[in-house]
Amino acid sequence: MASPELDRQYSLKSIGVLKAWDNVDGLFGDLVTDVYKMELGTHSRFVVQDLSKANQILDTSKIPYNKLIEDPEILSQLAKTFKVDSFLRTKVYKEGFEYRFVIDWVHAPKLQLIATESFKIIEPFSEGKSLGSDEFRKGISAALARLIKKVPFQGMVTGRDQSSVTVNLGVSERINKGDTLVIATIDEVKFHPLLKTIVDWRMTSTGRATVNEVDDGMAFAKIDAEDSDKQIARYQKIVQVIPGQEVKPTVETHVTDYEERLKASQEPPRLGWISPGVFIGKYSREASTNNGTSGVSGSGTMIGIKADAQVWFTGDWFGDFTYTFGSSGYSQKDIATNVNTPATDVTATLSQIRMAVGYFYHITPNFFGPKGWAKAGFQNTSYGLPNSAAEGTSKTSFTSVTIGLGGDLPIRDDYGVLLSVDFGLFGGGKETGAYYGTDTGASSVDVYLGAYTWLKPKMKLRAGFDFKSQSLDFINGATISNKVLAFGPSLMFYF
Repeated sequence: MASPELDRQYSLKSIGVLKAWDNVDGLFGDLVTDVYKMELGTHSRFVVQDLSKANQILDTSKIPYNKLIEDPEILSQLAKTFKVDSFLRTKVYKEGFEYRFVIDWVHAPKLQLIATESFKIIEPFSEGKSLGSDEFRKGISAALARLIKKVPFQGMVTGRDQSSVTVNLGVSERINKGDTLVIATIDEVKFHPLLKTIVDWRMTSTGRATVNEVDDGMAFAKIDAEDSDKQIARYQKIVQVIPGQEVKPTVETHVTDYEERLKASQEPPRLGWISPGVFIGKYSREASTNNGTSGVSGSGTMIGIKADAQVWFTGDWFGDFTYTFGSSGYSQKDIATNVNTPATDVTATLSQIRMAVGYFYHITPNFFGPKGWAKAGFQNTSYGLPNSAAEGTSKTSFTSVTIGLGGDLPIRDDYGVLLSVDFGLFGGGKETGAYYGTDTGASSVDVYLGAYTWLKPKMKLRAGFDFKSQSLDFINGATISNKVLAFGPSLMFYF
């Protein structure tokens, strides 16, 4: 006997329609709900639950509505209260003269994303039409139909006796007497470990039955055959309807093919990302003694490259790696006299390696939604100048344990801002020329503030300001500090 557990969990019969969110003062809430109810009402396989009271309560909350409909605790409570198997969640973004719709079909028990559909509609007012026009409603209905078709079964077995079954497909689903129903059981549901999106349904045939009576919302069928090691049971799925006049094809062991589905759709990122980029900015250095009253200070324009990479261990844990290299012209002055020293038009370099392990705090179930993070790791930073005792220049390196905090805040669906701050702890360093004596400790801070936009499903353009400050203190009171303030773009490729 096949286990009915997965078949029961994914019955998808009872649907709760959440009021649509939009960025135009709730213009679409009732319209979208009405269209969904009208469309789903034509399917005998679905029962729409009335969430109007829940939607009214959510509207009065001080928490933004778009966050409420992403909150796992709220959705779980709604599922228990209204006994729904899944939710339809819709967000509408007005972008110029277009409305962009994103429809999510969410599995209520596990809050997995069953499927999603996105489409755009040109603002109907520009054509002298209203939001309630047939063309406008047809666009929403068509998107809902495409969403439903992404699930690899059309209905389910609602009951069985010795030789016949009842199914929740009737005249409204174009079922006719004499049709053959191919029935299967769910063996496994694979979902993305980070995005919680269902990426594959593994199903095995259990048998087939011939329809001998059809009602408005159900059909009765006689069992023709059952697999030797599996039996047809309640909650199993109707994966194919073969019209009575067609030749019945051989049923394959797996009704859906995972590899073919991946070719037909964009597979979501699973491993992490890499981000090569360039930057330009200002490099400055100061080597001072006697409480900053003597020494040298200089600066130059730095150009360089930067490469970041992130690996996702789980949906919450990750690893970071960053390599930065820059080269700068450099000229300096004597602090006391403000006169240029001979160290003019020399080359200064920056080399930095940072590695860390961190933890994401997700604000919503969406992995790419707003989130914060904390991380800890190791950092080595070197600034190179020609060794010169007279000029007080040499290579200076800094090492430290790092603690980092940051956040990612999407502003709109395709745009967002980033902030990351890393502090060096228990730092030490070395000045290779040994012109300033024994060091007593080092301090370090790295700050990144930037913005991004999605160019493709797996590619972002990111640009921002990068500030680095490292200083080394010596036992005689001397200090060497290096700073870089740069701006640069980078591309992020997701895998």
